[in-house]
Amino acid sequence: MLLTNYHSHTHFSDGKSKPSDYIEKAIEYGLAAYGFSCHAPVPFPCNWSIAPEMLKDYLNEIDTLKRQYKDKIEIYKSLEIDYFPGNPLALPSNYKALNLDYTIGSVHFVDNLKNGEAWNIDTSKRIFEDGMIEIFGGDGKKAVTKFYEITLEMLDVMQPDIIGHLDKIKMFNSGEKYFSENEHWYKNLVETVLQKIAKNNTIVEVNTRGIYRGKTADYYPSNQILSRCKELNIPVMINTDCHKPEEITLGISEATNLLIGLGYKTLRVLLGNKWRDIEI
Repeated sequence: MLLTNYHSHTHFSDGKSKPSDYIEKAIEYGLAAYGFSCHAPVPFPCNWSIAPEMLKDYLNEIDTLKRQYKDKIEIYKSLEIDYFPGNPLALPSNYKALNLDYTIGSVHFVDNLKNGEAWNIDTSKRIFEDGMIEIFGGDGKKAVTKFYEITLEMLDVMQPDIIGHLDKIKMFNSGEKYFSENEHWYKNLVETVLQKIAKNNTIVEVNTRGIYRGKTADYYPSNQILSRCKELNIPVMINTDCHKPEEITLGISEATNLLIGLGYKTLRVLLGNKWRDIEI
């Protein structure tokens, strides 16, 4: 089985180790290709994204590693770019100047709290619930609708190569406290997004992090979304969204078996600087 991982974070953002530590571990684990995708800077204080003044250092360090390890592993340079209206780095005219090998587009911020801070749906259950109540009055349908509206806008405006953790909004919805993924309105929202993804030929990642951290019962995205992706011929890849070197391959084998069970025959990978479909 060909191992790759294109979603990872280093100490330049919220990862725990320097980039070379990840590459040494990736080589140890036998990966054919490894992509760095630290959280891109955002235009407000954020303790888990790259500080704007460190972006150049991050990009230069990955370029150095590419040269240093060129005979051992393929290394790719990327950013996980947060999409929200008004983020300048999410505009192709801006991020293309960074000479990235690919882009991951993700939605972490959904609307603003009363104090003006961006509501981050990912950091903690408390922050998630505070925003759900303060902004949307506890109405999960309104919050989820906003999340997928921003996702659609990202697909139109940013046009990322990969969409990160597509249904991240479910992370703190255990026990269907705020919404059910089986309701028609939810399925209709997702279907609209998937139709846009299919039209754009965007890659959907199967993100294993929710499961191996015990945050979710299934992957991002869910089995029902992955089944629909298969029907729409949407390309998929498996990423671990690792924040530590030892997380580089967590869940890849299990996710592969799931995709095989859903009828997938291939995965989309970046090899030889080209997107390719390889047999599972």
